[in-house]
Amino acid sequence: LNVIGFSDTIIVSLSGDPALSALTLVGHQIIAAVLAGLKRGILLRGAISYGDYFESDSIMMGPAVDQAHAWAERSDWIGVMLAPNASYLCSSFPTDPLTGEVASFQGQYLKYQVPLKEPKGERLDTWAVRWPDYIGLGLEEVRRRRRIHSRRRVATPPAPRTWASMRQHFLTCL
Repeated sequence: LNVIGFSDTIIVSLSGDPALSALTLVGHQIIAAVLAGLKRGILLRGAISYGDYFESDSIMMGPAVDQAHAWAERSDWIGVMLAPNASYLCSSFPTDPLTGEVASFQGQYLKYQVPLKEPKGERLDTWAVRWPDYIGLGLEEVRRRRRIHSRRRVATPPAPRTWASMRQHFLTCL
């Protein structure tokens, strides 16, 4: 597992593991990152993709990186989703007949309609990282901490539509 951070971007890469175990491991790391960000008033948005990429000491590029970036930018919420290539891959994993969830995901992801910026009102049917299940704070506490943190330094608060999307994801996970 390799984690690279620069500017407002965090890239988590993993190579060599089978897809299911890779997504499970990355899910644990993303949940930890989202929760750490929330404690500091930093709201994360991202996408997890699966596929080919090239990585060296100073660069990471390829179709998997491009897809993760593109879908993270298109999403209009606070959270992390599976990009279409990773979501499609999940359709081949065995699911629990009662819940429809991928059994090996250990509750880390849930099927979710992620809101998109454009076209307005459209949603992507995919899997979302289920970070609200791992938080001991309520949504109002998250907002309060975000406001306090924003007063300490210059920060752009999320648009009301983004907060509504976060609230919906939070409630869906509960």
